[in-house]
Amino acid sequence: MYASSTTRVPGALQPILLQSTLLFTVVGSKLFLRKAYSKGQLGAVALVAVGVATALAPFLAELAKGGASTQLQSGPLWPLVLVLGCAPNAAMVLVQESLFDDVPAFSVPFLLGLTSLVQAVAVGLLFWTDLVPSFGTSADAAVFGAHLIGGFECFFAPASSANPARCGLCAPLGLVFVFSYASAYFFGGKVTQHASANLQSLLATLGFFMQIYFWLALPTVNSWAGGKSYSTLEIATTSVALLPIGGGTFLFRWCEPSTARERALHNLAAAPEGGRLTNTLLPTVNEEARQ
Repeated sequence: MYASSTTRVPGALQPILLQSTLLFTVVGSKLFLRKAYSKGQLGAVALVAVGVATALAPFLAELAKGGASTQLQSGPLWPLVLVLGCAPNAAMVLVQESLFDDVPAFSVPFLLGLTSLVQAVAVGLLFWTDLVPSFGTSADAAVFGAHLIGGFECFFAPASSANPARCGLCAPLGLVFVFSYASAYFFGGKVTQHASANLQSLLATLGFFMQIYFWLALPTVNSWAGGKSYSTLEIATTSVALLPIGGGTFLFRWCEPSTARERALHNLAAAPEGGRLTNTLLPTVNEEARQ
């Protein structure tokens, strides 16, 4: 999150660098989950890459020209930090898939609650990094405390905050974010459980570029958040890009072979008792998933 400030990584570069998550997921699943990809799957990933390049064409053009929106005000290190920051997200979904290989019917809400707890503990233990000079965003503990108190006040008591006009939308948008975040995690977990971490990353890429329509539909919110106005070229390239990204995502799933986990889940759903996986089934799932 420290790399996401536009003074560290220009906003025009962030959509490009954030696509590193897909790369980390595909490479990670090959190295750590021993996935084997068919030509159709590789072609699907290439199709998604073409779509991503199409959507990012205006940003790439700006980068090539060396425009102000892509200038690195804080040096080249922060873009690398942002890219590396995508690796834990990829690792999380790969660990989820590995767990589902071992226990196909593992509870998705429980798993997501556990991962969220780990994230909360990590944030709590690493809060002091916000005070590290030239790295964090707070000059000292007093400023950190003021930021924290100001954030809670803006959310829960906007009328008494330093900027009531701006804080008025904080709680509604915050609740929308919480709901959207939880929903994305839940359905992403379901996709990983019933398909793969790679498909989840592909769908996330599709959703990432569809967000432009949210900001176009709510220009007031976009202005409140400090977002920029989208040009006709950006709208056009993003709209065109959704076709190969969506098509590549569908093709990848179409070419993805059935796994022992998927068959186990299918058998579980079809079982008369509709209950738990039997102990005799799990060793078969584990053994086949690791081949």
